[in-house]
Amino acid sequence: MALRAERGVSGDHGGTVCAGGDGDEGCALARDAEGVVSDELDLCADITATLDRMNAAAQRDLDDLHRLLRRLGVDPDAPKETPVRTTPAPKPVTQDVLAILSRCACEGMTVRLPPEQLDRKLYVAVDEVLRACGGKWNRAKRVHLFAVDPEALLSDVLNTGTIARAADLGWFPTPPAVVAELMARADVRAGMTALEPSAGEGAIALALREAGAVVGCVEIDPRRAETLRSLGFAVTEGDALAFWTPERFDRVVMNPPFAKQADIAHVRHAHTFLATNGLLVSIMGASVAFREDRRTVEFRAWVAEHGGTIEALPDGSFKSSGTGVRTVVVTVPA
Repeated sequence: MALRAERGVSGDHGGTVCAGGDGDEGCALARDAEGVVSDELDLCADITATLDRMNAAAQRDLDDLHRLLRRLGVDPDAPKETPVRTTPAPKPVTQDVLAILSRCACEGMTVRLPPEQLDRKLYVAVDEVLRACGGKWNRAKRVHLFAVDPEALLSDVLNTGTIARAADLGWFPTPPAVVAELMARADVRAGMTALEPSAGEGAIALALREAGAVVGCVEIDPRRAETLRSLGFAVTEGDALAFWTPERFDRVVMNPPFAKQADIAHVRHAHTFLATNGLLVSIMGASVAFREDRRTVEFRAWVAEHGGTIEALPDGSFKSSGTGVRTVVVTVPA
């Protein structure tokens, strides 16, 4: 049944003439439809008016709060300061653990515990320290395996009575000016993926994120790894030299440890994670530019083969981080 309602034409039903159907029945249906539409419009208007009143009330409450804060001497419009994040205090090592560590045998890249049987609690405590230093228990060989020479690490633990220096593994935070040098060479663009495999407390990772990159981090020290997580980064906790992922990254930007030429191993390992047309930019110890040992000579040749560069940074670039170490920036395309 066709139904047509025409507005604005005089008739017997309040200005509406109904055509088709059964006369009064058709007109009643038309009026009901008009009533539904009118009710919905009225309801929308009521909701809008209520929201407007709520917004106005909230603004008045906010204005009242700002007035109270100003009376207390607090400026609610003042720029917010970024909270200072500090690394937790180093965890002390107990004397019984130090006694066991002092009798451990360093054999190449391994640490072997004393031959006597340790009780479970003491063993767990010793294992915790060795793992914090970068060691990994090998059940078959019954030793802790390290990616770097563990003798210096154990010496630090025994001399300081903490695992702080051991976990640092030659770490120095990257000063803002050095981060700027890295970012200038990295040419990071929004939407890129980036890896910081020695992320520390996030100086480089934060700059990568601010440039619009999606950032992955690797950090060996549990305390610094927790700092990175508090900044919102996804963190793989462990030794960067043992890190592996099938993912490939547009950029790898890093400040690896330098001790005993560890930076060479770190850079070459990190380079394997570059995507096609990717770029690695790294701080390294200045000696990679001039040492003539086989490892360094081969490294310089490798950089040249990839069309990379080695550029010296100004002396004192890391002075604000508590070291006078001389450094270079190494850039290596995929």
